[in-house]
Amino acid sequence: GFTALSQNYPVEDFKTFINQYFTKIIDLIICFGGEVVKFAGDALYAIWTSGPNDTHSGISGNDIDSCERSKNESRNDSGDICSETTQMNNDSSPFHGINIEKCTLCAIAINATCNN
Repeated sequence: GFTALSQNYPVEDFKTFINQYFTKIIDLIICFGGEVVKFAGDALYAIWTSGPNDTHSGISGNDIDSCERSKNESRNDSGDICSETTQMNNDSSPFHGINIEKCTLCAIAINATCNN
């Protein structure tokens, strides 16, 4: 697990590894319309919100490459994901199925990207 892995690598190497790993995951969460709200050790919490104007996402399991391209296109000059392209409507709504779909597809993409 995480503890054993952290004890077998020099601190700087482990920090680089973890930062790269989390960057991949965070980029996918944002790409699939989620928002990271908390880090807890080797885990993170993300949420997907929807508003009254949201509709079926239309994202399919084959759209990971497309998601990756749009993520790269929405980076600003400093390399950060532009917040205006990922801003979600925080109004509560009855469209929970849309959020479950986005979350599930994101989880599949993370599994495929990170091999876990």
